[in-house]
Amino acid sequence: MRNSMQKGFTLIELMIVIAIIGVLAAVAVPAYSDYTAKSQITAGLASIKPGQTAIEIQLNEGIASDINTASAVGLQTSSGSCSAIAVLAMGGNTGGAAGVVCTLKGSTKIQGKFIQLHRNASTLAWTCYTNSPADLMPKGCTTATTAPSDASAKPGLPS
Repeated sequence: MRNSMQKGFTLIELMIVIAIIGVLAAVAVPAYSDYTAKSQITAGLASIKPGQTAIEIQLNEGIASDINTASAVGLQTSSGSCSAIAVLAMGGNTGGAAGVVCTLKGSTKIQGKFIQLHRNASTLAWTCYTNSPADLMPKGCTTATTAPSDASAKPGLPS
């Protein structure tokens, strides 16, 4: 008698491999989604960061009254990660306060959220504010509920 050798895999072995792949995919897809959203927030911050430098230069040169649009500080009004970029009004009543805001676009986790760089009039320090989920927030940013409508107001901080 001849012994026949098994060739290939059994159905059970194939089903086990498929189940393992399914479990790995179930873990990987949410992690990738968070990674994508976090990178979109960081890209939004990178889109408005040049505005911070331009505002500082213009304030040091004494031309703060002209800083009231994105184009005044060399920014586009939108970018790949921001549906809108706005510079908060720098009229004479702000006393050195300034702000650059990006309304985020991209993942459903961050769509319509904002990230803002805000210059405090008294300390002249810049602070990053955002209302994006805490686990996606860039390091150094603070949670805020709403973006202010002018540069002299601070973002809505939770009470």
